[in-house]
Amino acid sequence: ASSSGTGGGGIFVPSLIIFYALAAKDAIPLSKSTILASTIAALFSTQIWASNPANRRQHLIHYDTAATLGPTVLAGTVLGVTFNILIPGYVLLICLCLILALISVRSIQKAWKVYKKETKAMTVEVDGSKVRGLTLPELEPLQGELKRIEASLIWGIIKLFRPTQESVLLSLKSRQIPLVALIAMISGICWLVLTTLLKGGDGAPSIIGIRMCSLYFWLIFFSVFPPLLTISGCMACRVMAKRHAILTLQIWAASRNNDDL
Repeated sequence: ASSSGTGGGGIFVPSLIIFYALAAKDAIPLSKSTILASTIAALFSTQIWASNPANRRQHLIHYDTAATLGPTVLAGTVLGVTFNILIPGYVLLICLCLILALISVRSIQKAWKVYKKETKAMTVEVDGSKVRGLTLPELEPLQGELKRIEASLIWGIIKLFRPTQESVLLSLKSRQIPLVALIAMISGICWLVLTTLLKGGDGAPSIIGIRMCSLYFWLIFFSVFPPLLTISGCMACRVMAKRHAILTLQIWAASRNNDDL
């Protein structure tokens, strides 16, 4: 499951609990270690070299999305480790079942929605670059999404990240890894590692001698979140700005395509 990109937590955690009789407090962190190893293997064996099926000139991995979600996932991991210590095991199991059920339902709904959308999509040529175009009756959802982005409360911030049309066209036909996304992901990981080493924890002492649960421990603990959330927020604005530019290009391309017909 992890190799295919769907994640392995929903399989590993129940398997460790059922077949190896592990407690939820032990099964959850052990599953994360297993997922990390399998993800690294899948990344360097196939995914990092694979192309997007919809556009062979793009990477299979959407690095901007990864850089948006990565910092928040890291922040959630910090909270999860803390809650794993404080919350009883049976509460963790109940939460796990509820979350897996919700994720399963939403994943099926999203898969069906994406399937219907992709089967209706067609390709048009724009300045030598293939972009996704739609017929006029199918433009309404795109125009609605465009208006929702522009009506967003953070539209003023999103405009600061708006790319040029040339850079959008270049990204559609380029296999280069976005440098901004790469820096964001590396910065988030480095910040988490640094703060973890400074504050220490139950399994490893602080490198500067801070006692667990002391005032400085909690100051460093809460200082983890602002930079990670800031990175994630900036990358989200960047993704939305790029999406706005692509929507504008799609609508223009579809209108021109219908004019030619």
